[in-house]
Amino acid sequence: MINILWLSRSKLNHHLDTLHKLSDWQKDRELKNEPVALFQLEGRIRDFCLKTRLCDYEDVEADPSIWSLDDSEAVFRWSRRPKVRFWAIDPFVHTLESQIDIVGHTSILVGLHGGAMGLSLFMPPGSGAILELHTENTVLNHHFHNMASQLGRNYKTTTVLEQSINVDKAWRELEGLVMEQLPS
Repeated sequence: MINILWLSRSKLNHHLDTLHKLSDWQKDRELKNEPVALFQLEGRIRDFCLKTRLCDYEDVEADPSIWSLDDSEAVFRWSRRPKVRFWAIDPFVHTLESQIDIVGHTSILVGLHGGAMGLSLFMPPGSGAILELHTENTVLNHHFHNMASQLGRNYKTTTVLEQSINVDKAWRELEGLVMEQLPS
């Protein structure tokens, strides 16, 4: 089972903007193309499973309860291939307990550099991977790289330019992390 979790900041940023409390550094950590990027990345993950036949894609949006299921409990019981799931959440709308539970079942954590990436502490011990998205202003911050290294996790990064994620570049990094998680 490979659970890929995307940590969004959109609802938090919208809330702070409504209160006129969105700082310049928070504005910098906003992805203008996030909805389109999420749609495209999910499609690429689904296509990857279909084309390579190395995995079966399961839609978490249709049934969020499957997030915590392992492969033996998964929906596609007829297939022995690992299940791959992709879910985007905004920690702003989840309780801390819920965030910890979701991240505790995460194989690959993806998100913009920021405090929510600290949730990586609650990923299963000694396993998993992090794909950190850096803006031009956060590229020199290595906090989560160091945490990943100390906790035995793989770490990749890609830079977001002008508040837009390059989906092709992000997919190349994510695909590599998925391949590393697949059984050989």
